[in-house]
This record gives sequence, structure tokens and C-alpha cells, in this order.
Amino acid sequence: MRGQKVLKVSCEGKPVCTALQNLLLDVMWQKGRPKLYQPVDAPEVAKWPLNRKCSDRAEKIMQFLSSQDMLPPKACTYLDVGSSYGWFVAQMEKAGFRSFGIERDPIAIEIGKVSYSIDPSRIYQDECGLFFASHNNCYDVVSCFSVLHHFVLNKGTVSATEFIGLVDRVTKRTLFLDTGQNDESWFKDSLKEWDIDFIEKWILSHTSFTRAYRLGFDQDRVPPFESNYRRMLFAFSK
Repeated sequence: MRGQKVLKVSCEGKPVCTALQNLLLDVMWQKGRPKLYQPVDAPEVAKWPLNRKCSDRAEKIMQFLSSQDMLPPKACTYLDVGSSYGWFVAQMEKAGFRSFGIERDPIAIEIGKVSYSIDPSRIYQDECGLFFASHNNCYDVVSCFSVLHHFVLNKGTVSATEFIGLVDRVTKRTLFLDTGQNDESWFKDSLKEWDIDFIEKWILSHTSFTRAYRLGFDQDRVPPFESNYRRMLFAFSK
């Protein structure tokens, strides 16, 4: 009104987020940080850091199952322990498996419904240790990614030995597993013994699995995670 062409202003209020961004920011693990734990194909999160590439491990898994003649219909059921958004549940469903997941965070489960069109009946909302205590189903193929070290660090409802025994019990044929290692900055003090050799021997000594296969490292040791990840993906068979 005064004809001024330049004004000093300040922005007030919080930035506006999309519904998907709000869901992701509410995920228990993310604590309000703009990060993705598993891939989500949406433009508003295209520039968010991605913790786990996932496709690198999926490729190794499918190659191993093919080499062992364990693709459907030879093997039909799959369970992902600690499934997060459910990326692996969705991918194994596409490969012909009847896929299920266990995840304690209801927000993460909701993201899987929105992003991957996962049938909500395929994801059990529960803490892993508590879930196995009342669940008697078994699965041809089971995966357990980045979960075991939480029990080793006494952050679960059961001990690490009890937890891996429960995973063993529900696995009919093959378990795919990775876990925190002592060469990661997060765990250099808390998991001092847990290198690749130790993990392999520990699993074989605490379960009924008879063979271990080292399928290779993940590709997640990239900025901003350049001092973490690069975990060995194991396959254990009976």
C-alpha cells in the first residue's frame, strides 16, 4: 500500500508435509528424521537418505534359492523377521511365495500398505520374541536382517540365544541373516567379538542349521553411512 518494493519477512509455522512424509517421520526407528529404512518410490522422498538398499540382498537371495532349487513351487512360504515397511515381504510375494512379516511398529506396517500394497493380514504386529512364543507355524524360507544384534545388546524380550532358537524353530529349510558387526562404528565397542567368523560359528552352534553360506556384503556403506553397514549376508540351511 505504501509502494515499497522490498520487505524484510520471517517465515512462521512448520513446513507442510505430505501424508506419506508424515507417516515416515512417525516411524519409531526414525525418530522424526527424514530418512528411509527401505526403498519407497515416491517423489517427495526421492532425496531422503536410504539406510538399506535392499535390492542388493534380494538379488543374492534369489540367486541362492535358484541354485538350491528352492523357488516356488518347491518352496512356498516366506517370513521376514523384523520386516519394517515390508519391502522383502512384497518382493518375495512377487517371486511366488506366500509371504509374511513380523513388525512391532504399526506405522511402519501402514507404510507397507501404502507403498507396496501389502495385504495387512500378511504382517503380524508384535515384538519378535513375544510373537514366536505363541506362534507355531513354520516357513520354508525365513529372513532376519539387522535384528539379532538388538537381542545381543539386551534390547529384546528374550536373550540372543533364545531368540535365534525361536527363529530356528520356525524355519523349515533356509534362513537368510545379517547382523551388526564389530567393524561398524556403531558397534566397535559393544560387539567386539562379532566379526564374520564369529557370527557364522555362533549361529551354527546355537541352532540346528548344518551348513552356512556367505553370499556377500551389502552395498549400504555409503554417505552418510560410510563407517557403518557392509554386513555379510549369510544363508543357513538344514
